[in-house]
Amino acid sequence: MKKIFFAFLLFLSIISAQSGDAGKFVDQAYALLNKSDYKAAEKLIFKAFRVSEVEKDDYNKIRSIKLLGTLYYNYRELEASISFYKLSLGMVEKLFSPPYNTKIELEVYNIKNNLAIALMESDRRAAYAGKLSEAEKLFGEVLDYYEKSGDRSGYLSVLLNLGILYRLDAVSDPDHPEYTQKLSDALTILLKANDLAKKEGNNVIRENILFNLGISYQTANKLDSAAKFVEESITSYKASGNKYWEAIASLRLGYLYLEMSSSEEGNDYRKKGIILLRDNLGIIEEYRSKFEDERGRAVFLDNLTYYYVLLINELYEEGDYESMFDLAEMVKSRSFVDMLSTKASGVEEDLPDDLKKVMIRKSEIEAVFRDSLWLYFEDAESGRFFSLMDEYSKLYSEKEELQPDLNLLVSEQPVKLKDFQKLVDDKTAVVEFFIGRNAFYTFLVTNNSISVVQSKQSPRTIDSLVTKILTDINLFPNKRGAFIELQKILNRNDDTLDSAKLARMWYESDADRSLQLALFQLYKTILGDKQDKELQKFERVIIIPHGFLHEMPFAALVSSFQNLDMSKKHHIARPTYWIEEKEILTLPSASSLPFLLKAGGEDDGSILIVGNPIYPSKKFDPLPFAEKEANEITRHFEKSKTLLLINEVATETRIKQEAEKYDILHFATHGIYEEDALKSHLLMTKTEGDDGYLRASEIFKMKLNSNLVVLSACLSGRVGAFGGQKYLTTDDLTGLTRALLYAGAANVMGTLWTVDDRSTGYMMEHFYEKYRDEKRPLLFSMRDAQISVLNDSTNRDWSHPFYWAPFILIGSPGK
Repeated sequence: MKKIFFAFLLFLSIISAQSGDAGKFVDQAYALLNKSDYKAAEKLIFKAFRVSEVEKDDYNKIRSIKLLGTLYYNYRELEASISFYKLSLGMVEKLFSPPYNTKIELEVYNIKNNLAIALMESDRRAAYAGKLSEAEKLFGEVLDYYEKSGDRSGYLSVLLNLGILYRLDAVSDPDHPEYTQKLSDALTILLKANDLAKKEGNNVIRENILFNLGISYQTANKLDSAAKFVEESITSYKASGNKYWEAIASLRLGYLYLEMSSSEEGNDYRKKGIILLRDNLGIIEEYRSKFEDERGRAVFLDNLTYYYVLLINELYEEGDYESMFDLAEMVKSRSFVDMLSTKASGVEEDLPDDLKKVMIRKSEIEAVFRDSLWLYFEDAESGRFFSLMDEYSKLYSEKEELQPDLNLLVSEQPVKLKDFQKLVDDKTAVVEFFIGRNAFYTFLVTNNSISVVQSKQSPRTIDSLVTKILTDINLFPNKRGAFIELQKILNRNDDTLDSAKLARMWYESDADRSLQLALFQLYKTILGDKQDKELQKFERVIIIPHGFLHEMPFAALVSSFQNLDMSKKHHIARPTYWIEEKEILTLPSASSLPFLLKAGGEDDGSILIVGNPIYPSKKFDPLPFAEKEANEITRHFEKSKTLLLINEVATETRIKQEAEKYDILHFATHGIYEEDALKSHLLMTKTEGDDGYLRASEIFKMKLNSNLVVLSACLSGRVGAFGGQKYLTTDDLTGLTRALLYAGAANVMGTLWTVDDRSTGYMMEHFYEKYRDEKRPLLFSMRDAQISVLNDSTNRDWSHPFYWAPFILIGSPGK
C-alpha cells in the first residue's frame, strides 16, 4: 500500500473590510499560515483574539479560534485542531441567532469544511476500516452550500477534499471488489476540479489539486501521469513562493522517480530520485527547527519520516552505511537531543524569574489545548474557555514583551558516524536498530568499523515475535498458581497432598521450555551471522532500540543454538542468556551519548533513598518489601551521606527539594506507566503543595547531578510518545527515564514490566554490594546482580526472565 501524504485545502474565506483591527489581524494571520510561517501566524492569532475581546467583536473572536484549529492542524496536533473547530462552531451557536447573515453563514461552512479534513486525517488508521462517513457528510453539506451560493473557490476546495476522501476510502481496503471503482471516482472528481480551477484561473487551489492528482495516479500505479502532475504542482508552488509545499511535492517526486527506476531509464530516475530526497529533506529540517517545543518537532517530523526511510533504503542498496547511519540519526530522538543540547546551553537557567513563570504557565495551557479542550465543549463551560484563551493571550503578549522571539529549544545537529566512533572504546560494540515501514535494519558500530544488515523478516513479523515473547514472560507468574490449583483438583483424593508436595510437582513439570526458542529466534532474526561473529569479540554491547524494540529485554536473548537448554533437567529451561555473555547498556540514540558523558556530578558516595511512601490513593497497596529494600540499602553507605525517606516523610515536596544534592537516587515505590508518557509517575506521600504523583512532566523541570537514579518501581523504564500515541516513527519518546536523563542524571536504571518485589529486593542488595562495597563499575555490578537472581538456588522460579530481565540501564558507559 502506498504511503498517503496529501495536501488538503483548509479553505478560509476572507471577507474584506473587516471592522476594527481584529479582522485585519485575522486576515494577516491567514496569509502567514498560507506561507507556512506558523510562528508569526500564531502571534497574530492571539493578538486578534485579544483585540476582538476589547472591540467586542464576536465574529472575529470566532475566526481567531478557527485559525487556531488551522494552526494546530499544521502542527499535526489533529485532536487539538478538531477541538478548536468544534469550539468555534459552538461559539457561533452561542453568540449568534439564526438565521445567520451571509458573513456568519459562510464562516460556519468554512469551519465545517476544515473540521471534516481534520476528522478525516486524524482517523486515517480508522478510516482504513471505512470510518469516513462523518467527514463525507460534512463535505456534502459544504459542497451544496458553496454551489448554491456561487462561491467558486469554496466549491473547488471541497471537490479537492472529496477526491482525497474517495482515494482514502479506496486504499482503506485494496482487496475490496470496488477498489478500482473508488479510485476511479477519486480521479474523476480531482480531474473535474483541475479543469474548473484552470478555467477559472484559481492557481492557489489548483496547485493542491495537481499534487493530489499525482498521488492518486501513483496509487493507481500510473507513474508517468503521476510524475507529470506532481512536476506541475512543484512549478506552481515555486511560482507562488510556497517553499514548504514545494519541498513536500519534490519529496513525492523523488519517491515517484524511485518507483519508476525499473523502467528502461531506471538508473537516471533513481539518481534523480535520490537527489530530490537528499535536497528536500534538508529543507524539511529547516522547518522542523522552527517549532518551539519538542512535541511539535517530533509530531511534525513523524509525518515525513517515510521519505527518510526511502532514502535509507536506497543508501543500503548502494552500500553507503556511513550515510545511512547519519540519516537514521537525523530521524531518531531528534527532539530529545535538542532538549539535551538546550539544557547544556544554559539558556533556560539564564531566563529571568518572571519570564520563567510565564513560560511554565504558558506550557500548562498549551497542554490543555493539545489534550483536553473537549472539557470545554458544553455551553456552560464557554466562559471558562474564553478565560483560558484570554489568560493565554496575555501570557503570549507578556512573553513577547519580556523577550521577543524567544526560542527555548536549541536545534542540535545529530552526531556523525566518525565523531560517534571516537566515543566508543575497544571493548564496546554498538547495536543500533532502525525500523522502516517495510524494512528492518541493524547497525553494528565499533570504534573503527560499521556494518549494516537488513533482516529477511518484515518489521510486522518481528513485532509479532517480540509481542509473543513479552506475553509469555509476563504471564509466567500466573502459571504456578494455576498449576497448583489444577493439581489440587486433579489430586483431591490424595491425602498426602501438601504445599511441599505441590511444590515438588511444580518443579518437576514443564513450566516453560518454549520461551528460550523464541528468544533465540529473535536474536538470529535481528542480528546477521557476520554481526554475531563480530560481536563475540566485545565485552560490552550498547543497544539503541527503535520502535517496538524499546519494550524488549535484550539481556534475555539467546545468542546461539549451543546456548539452548535441551536437557529437560529443570522445570524452566535454563539456556545461557545474553546477559551472561555481555554487559548490556541502552542509549536513547547515538546523538545523545556526547551529552550523557558529561552528565552527573562528582561521585561523593551520597544517596537519597525513598521507600514505601504513604500513597496518595487507597487503591495502591503498601509495599513492605520496598521498605525493607530501602532500609537494607543504607548499610552500604555512610550514615552522614544518606537521606532515608520512608512512609510519611517520603513526600514529593521533600524529594523535589533534596534530589539535586545526591549522587545516587533510589526509589522503591509504585511506578505507573501512562500511555501519554509525560503523565507517567512515581508515587510519593502527598503534601499541601504536591499531590504525591511525581510525574515525568515535573521531573523534566528538576535539576539533578546524579550519576545514577534507580527506579525500583514497576514499568519505570517504559517510554511512549507524546499525547498517548504508541510510538512515533521518529522515536521521539518520553517517560520517567528520559525525564531523569534530561534533568541531569548520567544513568537511569528502570524496569520494563511489573516486577516481583522479593526478587527485586534481592537484586538491589547484591547490586549495591558490588557497586558500593566492592567499588566495581556500574554496568558490571548491574549484570552481576541480574545473574545472581538468575542463579539463586533457593528460589528456582527466579531463573525465568520475568524476575531478572525487566531491569535496563540507560545512560553513559563512562559513568
